[in-house]
Amino acid sequence: MLVILLGTLAAVQALAASPLWTGGADAAGWLSAIGTIGTLIYAIVLANSQERQRRHEAHTVAQVFAAGLDADMSYALDLLCENDEHFGRVLTGGVFEGTKVMNRFMVIRQIDTADLAILVPLRDGLAVKLTYAQGRLNTARRRFEQIFPVADFKPTTLELPKIEEMRQWNDFLLRLYAEIKMHCQHAGDDLRVQVESDKSLTHP
Repeated sequence: MLVILLGTLAAVQALAASPLWTGGADAAGWLSAIGTIGTLIYAIVLANSQERQRRHEAHTVAQVFAAGLDADMSYALDLLCENDEHFGRVLTGGVFEGTKVMNRFMVIRQIDTADLAILVPLRDGLAVKLTYAQGRLNTARRRFEQIFPVADFKPTTLELPKIEEMRQWNDFLLRLYAEIKMHCQHAGDDLRVQVESDKSLTHP
C-alpha cells in the first residue's frame, strides 16, 4: 500500500512538471491537496497495521493462557473421575464419603473475570465455554450442599436417588470440562505450530 502511494505521488509530481500541466498556483494547490490525501491514506494504513499487530498479540497471549489452562483442566477431570468412581461404588453398596466428594468439587480452580477476558480473542469461544462451566460448577456445589449438609450428615440419611442425582451432576461436569480441555489442547497445538512457523521464517 505504501509503495503504491509513493508511486502515485511520484507520478503526480512528474505530471505537474510536464508541459501538459496548467502550472502556476493551480499546480501548487493540486500538489498540496494530493499531499494531504496521501498523508491521510498513510495514517489509515499505519493505523490498520497497528490494529492487526495488536489483534495478533492479543490472540497469541490468549493462546498461551489457554495452553496453560490445560493442566488445570486435567486436574479438574481427575477429581471428577474420582467422584464418578466413588458414586459407582456407593450405588453398588459401598460407603458414601460425602466430605471427600465435596472437597474435590471445592478445589477445582475458578478462573476470575480478568483472566477470562484474556481468552476472548480465541475464535472457538473458550471464554464463554469456561464461564458456563464455572457457572454450572457453582450450581452443582450449591445443590450438593443442599443434598449433603456436611455438618448434619449421618450415613443413614442419604438416599440412593440423591446419590444418583449427584452422580448425574458430576457426569455433566465431566463432559463439560473434557470439552474445555480439548479446546485448551487445540490452542496449545496452534501455538506450537505458530512458533515453529516463526522459527522457519527467521532461521533458514
